[in-house]
Amino acid sequence: MKKRLIIGLVIVVGLAVLTVFTFYPGNQDVAEAEFTEYLKKQGVDSSKISSKEILKDYKMGGYVFKITYRDDPTYRYEYFYDADLEQINLIVYEGGRGIEEGMKYPPVNDYK
Repeated sequence: MKKRLIIGLVIVVGLAVLTVFTFYPGNQDVAEAEFTEYLKKQGVDSSKISSKEILKDYKMGGYVFKITYRDDPTYRYEYFYDADLEQINLIVYEGGRGIEEGMKYPPVNDYK
């Protein structure tokens, strides 16, 4: 009896942990859809992406899309999807330093 209770408890806790890691901080499919919509508003052709890395952001609650473009290789674009606000924010880096101008694809000010 005790053994079954312990096994059941382990299964329930395991499923709870799996659920948290699957759905927190937000669903990646939703984040990717928002990212794609943001690119459209920026006027970016996704075929110009030379590298793409997607990371869960546990601290801020969302996802980070680290992008470099074939036609703008000097800059690294980091798109932050905020799961709570359901919006994207963009920071562009040159040599590890955030910049506000000079990039080919500037941030969209009227996004959502």
